[in-house]
Amino acid sequence: MSSQQMNVMGNDDGGSSGDEAHFAAMSTSTVRTSVQRKRQRTSKACETFTFIPGNQFADNISRAQCKNCPKLYVVGKGISNLTRHSFKCIGRAIEVPVSNVGSSKAIDQNRFKELMAMAIIKHGYEFAMVEHGGLQDVMAYLNDDFKSFTRNTAKSHCLKIHKREKEKLKTILSKVPGRLCLTCDLWTSCATEGYLCLTVHYVDFEWRLNTKILNFCHIPPPHSAIVLFLAIYDLLKEWQIEKKIFSITLDNARCNDVMQSLLIDKLKEDDALVCDGEYFHIRCGAHILNLIVNEGLKQIRALIDVIREWVKYVKGSESRMIVFEDCAKRSNCLSSKGLWLDCPTRWNSTYMMLERAELYRRAFQHLKLVDRNFDRFSSDVEWEKIKKIKKILKPFDDITNLFSGVHYPTSNLYFCNVWRIQMRLMEASKSMDSDIRNMGLAMKQKFDKYWDSYSMILSVAVVFDPRYKMDSVRFCYEKLYGDNDVAKEKCCELRGKICDLLKLYGDPTDQSQSLAEDFAEDVDYGDDMDVSKHASHFLCSFSCATCACPC
Repeated sequence: MSSQQMNVMGNDDGGSSGDEAHFAAMSTSTVRTSVQRKRQRTSKACETFTFIPGNQFADNISRAQCKNCPKLYVVGKGISNLTRHSFKCIGRAIEVPVSNVGSSKAIDQNRFKELMAMAIIKHGYEFAMVEHGGLQDVMAYLNDDFKSFTRNTAKSHCLKIHKREKEKLKTILSKVPGRLCLTCDLWTSCATEGYLCLTVHYVDFEWRLNTKILNFCHIPPPHSAIVLFLAIYDLLKEWQIEKKIFSITLDNARCNDVMQSLLIDKLKEDDALVCDGEYFHIRCGAHILNLIVNEGLKQIRALIDVIREWVKYVKGSESRMIVFEDCAKRSNCLSSKGLWLDCPTRWNSTYMMLERAELYRRAFQHLKLVDRNFDRFSSDVEWEKIKKIKKILKPFDDITNLFSGVHYPTSNLYFCNVWRIQMRLMEASKSMDSDIRNMGLAMKQKFDKYWDSYSMILSVAVVFDPRYKMDSVRFCYEKLYGDNDVAKEKCCELRGKICDLLKLYGDPTDQSQSLAEDFAEDVDYGDDMDVSKHASHFLCSFSCATCACPC
């Protein structure tokens, strides 16, 4: 037996001292011995207990008494019992952190107002929010120095932030290495007020695509071409970018066609356009797709109305939905997608309605057996027709979503996807089914009106895409026309346009001029990528040209 143990057993004082040292080692103290150093153990529970030595009890075991209640606990090798009691003691005081009550830190009132204005801008709060009593109470609780302010003050700070950020964007646009591309669209509010949205697209020094809304402003009627022209030109002058514009993308409205011609004439006076404005006007690809598809849907309106009535009937009440879900289970129509009721003004919702209805084909047939009120007849011929219609509309839906992207450039996607649509329409126009043939012919007629001659500036991008290049263009034209002479003529025309742009953007001191001439003459450069080395400034302007397609 060690001397330390003998001292503990030999007298009560030694035992008492041993108990206190034992508790201190478990709570906050570190006991050093000549043999080893014990691990320091701490607990906040120790602060809420008074420790009583074991010599005051008959069993010579130390105890701890709660400071908030008369509860007494035995102190053993651990203090988990003390910790549990400290959390559930009914007599303990609720502590409130001093830092949360009336903080003494001084508030920069101007900085606080600016932060509130930024919150209003970011989340779309109303200006009157700063006058709400509940918010003011919270602010006063957080800091005694809080001073409330009015909605007019919040409005003035928002305008100040807008003015500051506008000046920053002006500086950025003035330093953009390439040219800028615009999109412009008119929007009518629920109060029938007209608004104009002008957006700029550009590539910065780090080759990142940027999109900024320059203006969203009220345009009073009439929305004629001359009114739109004056409004847009004034905005360009205000932003000081009238000499840096490469293209503008517009919807296919008659007034827009006249407006862009007026804008071209005005910008030509200042010699501010590339190639005399040949590539200035770009028609919105998503809007053209919408026009083409709606023309085709007119030919099968009767069939679409039938499907719409089926979906309306099923979704008309909860009881019918329950019956239909049971029919779907019995027919093994296992799909997480539900029925979709279309919006007549959005063709892609009509496509989704047909797609979902075709998934539940057997469920509709089973519903006719269990529901006497559902007397709609659907033949296998109709379902096969729906399947063919889906096949025609599928690429339109995919390409609409593709053209509507905002986080990536879409110029390199234009040529191949428009070619894909043209091939699908040519196939549909030769179908043996009269409805499908009429639908394909109507859509092809609308396609030829807008896209018979592919947009040249958007077709250039496929040549600069290393996945396609000129060989892909030649392949697509040969598939379309079959005649190699026609395909070659189209390719030569495209090469000529690239040559002109390369000469325009190339540096006269390097090899870009001779390279452009060789490229126009179809000189083989292997992978054709040497051309892009001398056209970096052109690509800076061009990369954002088609990202403006989705409006």
